[in-house]
Amino acid sequence: MAHTPDPPPTAPAADEALAAPRRGFLRAGWDKFSDNIVPGVVVAVMAGLVLFFFNETNDRITRFDESVGDQITETNDRITRFDESVGDQITETNDRITRLDTEHDARFVRLEANQQQLAVTLAALVAEFSAFREDVYARFEAIEARLTRLEANQQEIAVTLARLVALVEAHFEAPTIQLG
Repeated sequence: MAHTPDPPPTAPAADEALAAPRRGFLRAGWDKFSDNIVPGVVVAVMAGLVLFFFNETNDRITRFDESVGDQITETNDRITRFDESVGDQITETNDRITRLDTEHDARFVRLEANQQQLAVTLAALVAEFSAFREDVYARFEAIEARLTRLEANQQEIAVTLARLVALVEAHFEAPTIQLG
């Protein structure tokens, strides 16, 4: 279906022309009081009250804004002081870590030097003990050799004594007298 254009407007009938156009409620009220001074005064008073209210509200907002600004400034100052305090504590902690690290490094160096000195001393003691042990073994071998010689000498002396006794007995053997 094709769209057909709207018909042209027609002139209002004679009885319709006399009827007043429809107005809104506020417009009707305004028209009723527009000739009076009261609406002007009412509007002026209302406008004054609105301006006073807006001015008072603006003052309150300004005071609130200043109060919030002061609180923000105070909070920023507190944050700055806290940040400085934390920064100082971090610096102090870092200094302490550095100092302890240096002290520990020095202690490690001393411990390594002591360990090397102990290793040298231990090597010297082991060498000395080995020499002492060899000396003791050599002395025990010498004592063993002397004891062996003494035992051999003792047996020689015993054999020699047995011969001497036999010789002395043979030499001093008394002739036996025979009686009889």
